[in-house]
Amino acid sequence: MPRRDRQDRAEDAAEREAADPLVQLERKLRDGKSVDVHDVRTAWRSTRYPRAMIQVLAQRRRPELAVRAASMVGVHVDLTSPSWREDLDAELFERFFGMPFNEIDALADAIRRAIPDPSV
Repeated sequence: MPRRDRQDRAEDAAEREAADPLVQLERKLRDGKSVDVHDVRTAWRSTRYPRAMIQVLAQRRRPELAVRAASMVGVHVDLTSPSWREDLDAELFERFFGMPFNEIDALADAIRRAIPDPSV
């Protein structure tokens, strides 16, 4: 892949990520801030990032849903490990790094269908 193509793809990804509401909520959770349930529901319906979907489930103390969503994208989660959230982050990064946007969008849709409202 030529350097310019990689740079364009990285810029496109950064723009998409910056505009995604669930990615923004995931960042708030990582910073230790609380998020409103309504905001999670609204963001969940419109997000295009399965990685953020799984991370928000894990950070919101919904491990059973995080495990289910992670399995849909081919990532195994061992909840017995004390570092399962960090391990999950690393595996998700590896899984989604360089994946085409259309595949990422399809996975987000599949997770959304399987877990329609994570706030329940």
